[in-house]
Amino acid sequence: MKIRGRVLKANATMGDVASKAAEEAAAVMKIEAPKGDTGRLAQNIDHTPAVWHPGGAGGGGYWEARAGVKYFGEIYPLLLMKGTGQHKQEGLGNLSELSGVLGSLVRDSPAGRIYPRPGNVFPITAGGGLHFRMWQTGMRPQTAWVTQSQEVAKREVGRGIKTFDRLGWL
Repeated sequence: MKIRGRVLKANATMGDVASKAAEEAAAVMKIEAPKGDTGRLAQNIDHTPAVWHPGGAGGGGYWEARAGVKYFGEIYPLLLMKGTGQHKQEGLGNLSELSGVLGSLVRDSPAGRIYPRPGNVFPITAGGGLHFRMWQTGMRPQTAWVTQSQEVAKREVGRGIKTFDRLGWL
């Protein structure tokens, strides 16, 4: 009976560890995420509390807590992770095939350049001034902010497991 009590205590506390890992990962994402013009990406990063998923008749099960970008009607987070134009990764279609405002404003070329629709230009603020471009090569994938948050979550879970081991719960 004593062993079962320890296992139940460790299992309940593991949910706290999973929740804390997701919370810490979300905090790192908010700090490290590209800010853009509006900062909306960081504003839409959140985490969930841990949820227990039972394993079924054979036992097992696992805790799950998530951290990431909530959908806020923008495709920007996907473009940020996958890249655009000549820098895009496999699996991401042409920007001109996307629905919404972005798809109506740009067209892709076979060479990977992104062009505005006829009659438009890309306004770019750089070097203290406003410049206009007829095409651009796209944006490289930016994933370091997610990778950093994953490392923080792994460290937090590892810290929790070491604590359980030290207390003799494992």
